[in-house]
Amino acid sequence: KLFNNKVFYLPVKSDWRGRLYATPFFLNYQGSDFSRAIIYMANGKKLDDIGYRYLCIYGATLYNHNTLSKETFEKKIKWTEANIDKICRLDLEFIEKADPDNRWLFLSFCLVMKNYKEDKNCLVRYPIFMDATCNGFQHVGAMIKDIKIASSVNLFVDKKEDDKVQDVYSFLLKYINEEIRELALTDENYKNFRYIKLKRKNVKQSIMTKTYN
Repeated sequence: KLFNNKVFYLPVKSDWRGRLYATPFFLNYQGSDFSRAIIYMANGKKLDDIGYRYLCIYGATLYNHNTLSKETFEKKIKWTEANIDKICRLDLEFIEKADPDNRWLFLSFCLVMKNYKEDKNCLVRYPIFMDATCNGFQHVGAMIKDIKIASSVNLFVDKKEDDKVQDVYSFLLKYINEEIRELALTDENYKNFRYIKLKRKNVKQSIMTKTYN
């Protein structure tokens, strides 16, 4: 209520790597799903064809981060356009199936898309967040010119629009789970490990930060 329809600024700080972090605790663009969903840019812009494409791509990524986020841009755009009626109607059943980590942000996207479809000249203030794919390994792959590392983190100059996004976390997850299962089968002390099946989100942080160390 305090900041509603008011222009405000968010102070940021830099860490030793040069990364910028917003310092306000409750309300910032790097915070919770709800926090990100209610922050808009002060200055809007009319969407051109490229802007509309990226809005569609972002909406699909928000809806199902585990599967749609790894699809091609074209498939994401087609998914959004195929579901545009549900998006603009704010279909509750449809929205509730969105990724729980991004559900409020997806609802915010639906509101923006609804406004845009009603008036193509409206000013869009919705920030689209973009992220690298494990950019610690991207730096390593570029520095040592390792094709295998580079391709696993989408660092290819000849990458095409219809190429799927590679995911190094899911790639390594398979081998990590195999090692855990092997230990359970060969060492009686770790037999209960056979019940373990890690997911992508369990291994992402440790894989991602290894290169920072």
